[in-house]
Amino acid sequence: MTAVRELAFDDLFKFNRIIFDPLTEVYSISFFVSRLIEFPMLAKVAVAPNEQLMGFAMGTRIINEDVVGDGNDSRVMGSHGHVSVVSIDSDFRRLGLGTLLMDGLKAKMEVDGDWYVDLFVRCKNQNAIKFYELLGYVKYCFLSKYYVDDYGYEMRLPLSQDVEGVCLKRKVNVIEGFYSAGQEMLQLVRVVMDRLKNAIMNML
Repeated sequence: MTAVRELAFDDLFKFNRIIFDPLTEVYSISFFVSRLIEFPMLAKVAVAPNEQLMGFAMGTRIINEDVVGDGNDSRVMGSHGHVSVVSIDSDFRRLGLGTLLMDGLKAKMEVDGDWYVDLFVRCKNQNAIKFYELLGYVKYCFLSKYYVDDYGYEMRLPLSQDVEGVCLKRKVNVIEGFYSAGQEMLQLVRVVMDRLKNAIMNML
């Protein structure tokens, strides 16, 4: 039976197989250590009965120290959660582990009174985008050249504190809007061309 527990320091020497997956952003060991020290309750790992790591997720809390409020003013968002990384071993995907870990982070952020959770994702990682959308995340803004070799999206999920969905409201730059739409169209064309290419190859 799968067990979910807090990530321990010795786990950092066991998850190379997971973090070197092509779809997982690779961070330095110092990144993981600093997150684990500062936010131990937002570092979760799924473990198989034989103690093999099946997947993990790490989050942070971003607190706006310039904001002072009692939580009742919808215009004041004092803090929000951020999903730094979530990754599942390729042998254990499509078992609901990603949802389990993401829900665990969300629950802790709800308890802490955060307004929303955000994350960043590559435009080309369509499977991840669809997964996040199934969890309720919404594309908040397009990030031009966020990654060295790709564009990105910031996606947000309002928490119960944000009843009016204020975190999803923003002034959209017209140029950015056209640029984002153009990139999505280009991505769609690439997908169609790839499928067409595969269909032709299968016919030969």
